Amino acid sequence: MDEYMKRAYHEDLEATLQLTAAYQRFAITFTPHAAETPLIDPEEAWLLRGIEPDPGFVVPPLSPDMLASAGRYRAPINPAFRC
Repeated sequence: MDEYMKRAYHEDLEATLQLTAAYQRFAITFTPHAAETPLIDPEEAWLLRGIEPDPGFVVPPLSPDMLASAGRYRAPINPAFRC
């Protein structure tokens, strides 16, 4: 195994799992305004165990184009919720 593969396996895998754990923590703890439960129910999902989120992880800010797109977006109205 060459040196790159060794580093990728030992260092990059750990960083990838820590990043995944950070997103997992968000998904099982964040409850949207119109919901009563988190995005993902930790009782029903397969979760990483024994991997701590990267303590320095900060979600990068959206680019101006992405912010503009998000501001223009309107979700379709679900017919079940029409009065």
